[in-house]
Amino acid sequence: MQVKVLGLSRWKGSEQTLVVFMAEGAPAPMGWKGGEASLKRLMVAVRHEGFTGKVAQVALVHPEDEDPARRVLLAGVGPLQGLGDEAYRRGAAVACKAAAAAHLKGVTILFPEKGDAGKVRRCAQAIVEGAILGSYRFTAHKTTSDGTPGPLEHAVLLHPEDAGAKEINAGAALGEAAANAAVLARDLVNEPPSHLTPQKLAERASKLGGRVRAKVFDLKTLERMGMGGVAGVGRGSVNPPVFIYLKYQGSKPKTRIALVGKGVTFDSGGLSLKPAESMETMKCDMAGAATVMAVMKAADALKLPIQIDGYIPAVENMPSGSAIKPGDVLKLASGKTVEVLNTDAEGRLIIADALAHAVKEKPDHVIDIATLTGGAVTALGTGVTAIMGTDQALVTALIAAGEAAGEPMWQLPLVKDYEEMLKSRVADLRNTATRKEASTIMGGLFLKDAVGGASWAHLDIAGTAWSDREGAYTQAGATGCPVRALLGYLVKVAG
Repeated sequence: MQVKVLGLSRWKGSEQTLVVFMAEGAPAPMGWKGGEASLKRLMVAVRHEGFTGKVAQVALVHPEDEDPARRVLLAGVGPLQGLGDEAYRRGAAVACKAAAAAHLKGVTILFPEKGDAGKVRRCAQAIVEGAILGSYRFTAHKTTSDGTPGPLEHAVLLHPEDAGAKEINAGAALGEAAANAAVLARDLVNEPPSHLTPQKLAERASKLGGRVRAKVFDLKTLERMGMGGVAGVGRGSVNPPVFIYLKYQGSKPKTRIALVGKGVTFDSGGLSLKPAESMETMKCDMAGAATVMAVMKAADALKLPIQIDGYIPAVENMPSGSAIKPGDVLKLASGKTVEVLNTDAEGRLIIADALAHAVKEKPDHVIDIATLTGGAVTALGTGVTAIMGTDQALVTALIAAGEAAGEPMWQLPLVKDYEEMLKSRVADLRNTATRKEASTIMGGLFLKDAVGGASWAHLDIAGTAWSDREGAYTQAGATGCPVRALLGYLVKVAG
């Protein structure tokens, strides 16, 4: 979708579709630009349709006198008290979905806010994110039309001249970059697993372009690098594992961040085979890798003055005669040995290798993103990401970024006493705990062993990277979470 910001004095919109936000119980839409008679008729029409202004409620009307436009879409944002950016994000999304359902090509969205610069900028960002994300469809493998309307092609953000054009433009640019990054992550995760093997994922990473540079290490090289976890997990597949290193360096970087993304392009569970129904969405097991790629591309688009090093261990976890077996022992890049008791707990093996290499370069902070444990879904559902870490300031900053992005996170403790459950009788560690409890925390503790004293945070996105149902600005399938939260954090760090 193309997004344009336009001053109200330049709008000639009687032929267009105007999206206007409305609070619950309010007598008029926000910033209404039509006449009083037209407003009265509009309110009668939408109330007849049951529209009250609740969050994500939408109504399409056609004013008889085309004042202020031929079509008006009212988007509900809920009560004025406590009104935040997420309500605008959802409102813009459902309005764009309704416009697409009416077979329209574009909309003009009336900017609703005035006030301090930060508020205006955040509101513009949220509206643009909602418009783009709400219009998303994954159609790469559709050969015939099923009657589903296509996404909108363009949106105009229309603002009064006194609403702060500079801040609106800045917010819209950030929203566009963030939403397009989330779209990239969605596209990658939604790809069929045979279309995105480890090698093909590496090819996509190598084509990110701009200032993002890529190096891809093959199996022999990563074995020489001591990455026994990646090599071990990947040896059951006919598609060999690779290790992808990405680097983005902005002008005069202020800080250096390492991002590690789990890249299991398909997870069968290995010899500890998953049930058939549990494999149906396992192309999603590389959502961490997709997040790293998308965030780095967005950082380049925004020219952030930071350095980001991306580490992606990419494997398929498959059962075969050459696959690792329960009871095998692998040596990780950290030098530690691991007894593999469950081959379906493979993500921590490959991420631990990547983390060990990341901390060697002494970045200021390390963040890993992984669909790691089903326990995260059990504990927090599909709407909240689990977060743990060794640096409370880093964890707090990420939680704040998630809240701002509408991608909430909840901190779980790294309980030191639980480390005893990861000790093995035949190796340094075991990849599953002695007791079947606190599985998300146990996964975090396993990874913590690989980072030593580094400033580190772990995001378990097993519940949030994929959705089985449609949301205000998500389709069933890949969500693109937590791309926007991480980008928001990096923008703050970059200053």
